[in-house]
Amino acid sequence: MCFGRAHAALPGHTPVIVQADGDGRRAIQNHELDKERDALRRLQAQEGAGGADAQLAVNRHQSNIRALEAELQRLPASVRRQP
Repeated sequence: MCFGRAHAALPGHTPVIVQADGDGRRAIQNHELDKERDALRRLQAQEGAGGADAQLAVNRHQSNIRALEAELQRLPASVRRQP
């Protein structure tokens, strides 16, 4: 195994950078948004999940959700997920 080494260092390998198109970006953002919402629900469902650490985690997930929702709003209407 090769830890910490990029595959580009291998002879004959040319790295390819691929950017997602509008639909790909939407799919990625929606997937990330779903993961954040699920994580927040699980955290809130934990009994006895109190304290400063739990509140920081809740705040972080809420912030991530807001950021992802804002990013989705910036996508052209043709690539937004329909409700």
